Amino acid sequence: MTRSLRKIHFFVWRFLLIAFPLGIFLALILRPDQTIESFSSSDFEINATTLNDSTQLIHIEVKNPLRYPSCIVIGIDLDKQLVLGSVSKKGNYDFKTLPSINRIILVDKLKGVDILNFSLKKP
Repeated sequence: MTRSLRKIHFFVWRFLLIAFPLGIFLALILRPDQTIESFSSSDFEINATTLNDSTQLIHIEVKNPLRYPSCIVIGIDLDKQLVLGSVSKKGNYDFKTLPSINRIILVDKLKGVDILNFSLKKP
């Protein structure tokens, strides 16, 4: 190997030494989110997305004004019920949850009415 080839070889290996770990690190951080399930009706649109930090994002869009003013969003994880939050008017709502949530229920606790019962399918 000539002197100029040795210099090029040295710099190429040094570059690869930095580029490969950096590329792997960026690939892990910049991987896309995965949508698990979505539901759409005339009143609601629900999207469940698995995020990079091993959590789940439940996005609820209320398209029309609610007939029930005290709507509570409940996530069900096997046998446990977790209150995620409330939905009060037309708009977009995001709830960050555990990835083990497999069912979402919108319920009016004052009147005891189930507004929506939605089951998530896991990939």
